[in-house]
Amino acid sequence: MQASLRLFLSDRTDRHAGCERLSDVLNGPLAFVPAVDPNGKIVFFHKKSVMAVSVSAEEELSSEPSPEELASDQVSRAIVEVLLEDGSSFRGTIVYLMPEAQRRLQDFLNTSDRFLVLKERAVSHLINKARITRVSPL
Repeated sequence: MQASLRLFLSDRTDRHAGCERLSDVLNGPLAFVPAVDPNGKIVFFHKKSVMAVSVSAEEELSSEPSPEELASDQVSRAIVEVLLEDGSSFRGTIVYLMPEAQRRLQDFLNTSDRFLVLKERAVSHLINKARITRVSPL
């Protein structure tokens, strides 16, 4: 089931410089997140129930340089197809910065973040790792 919700984002976060991103909320410690439904009512959704959220890539980017920009020679990129448990799939690029001895895609997929960011042109898909059945490099 697809739902359109508006979430609350802060103008600052402890995770990085700049404004809070959707990935900060989804990867944060709270299980239930407040949002506004299309009727203007407050609802609380459980993050585990979310398969994927798609937002403008611009909204997921910070005004501050990302770690990837600061360490561009150490950044890893993987073009992948992600298959979810409901049969839907996404294709795009995963960009990540990991220690030198842990730069395999497998290492990144096994980090503690609950959601991964998959970039597809001007869209960022935030995909719940617990709902992924397969990631295939292309």
